[in-house]
Amino acid sequence: MVYVLILFGIIILDQVTKVLVASQGAGWSVTIIPEVFSFTYTVNRGAAFSFLGDAEWGQTFFFVITVIILPVLFIAFLRLGKNRKWLKTTIILILAGTIGNFIDRVVFKGVTDFIYVHFFANFNVADISLTVGAIMLIFWFLFLDDEALFRIGKKKNG
Repeated sequence: MVYVLILFGIIILDQVTKVLVASQGAGWSVTIIPEVFSFTYTVNRGAAFSFLGDAEWGQTFFFVITVIILPVLFIAFLRLGKNRKWLKTTIILILAGTIGNFIDRVVFKGVTDFIYVHFFANFNVADISLTVGAIMLIFWFLFLDDEALFRIGKKKNG
């Protein structure tokens, strides 16, 4: 139940913030810390850092990839045992971010971004969820998995 709440909580927060920002209109921006951080409304037609944003087939590509990845992630989540909380949380975060941006791609043909770190990029709540999930997954494979490169904790018997 907690995973359902996390999933829908992130999706709802993502969509509500995007609607609020988009309702302000093109060119909307509010500076929080000059030259460092602002809320700035943009629409990204690509992926991270506008990857494939200019390609005519970019939206179709992201749509197809997402339609393939969502069920795979969902099935992976369902197959994990109750004691796999780290991995379940990781997958839920990745699912929530993927679904949040997928909704934008389907409805608006691009992803609404509004959190602008001037020396980095413009992103949204779904991107944060995806990034945290991806970092957690990398951490799992490097430190927590039984076959981890830099295993923390008990070693696997055998």
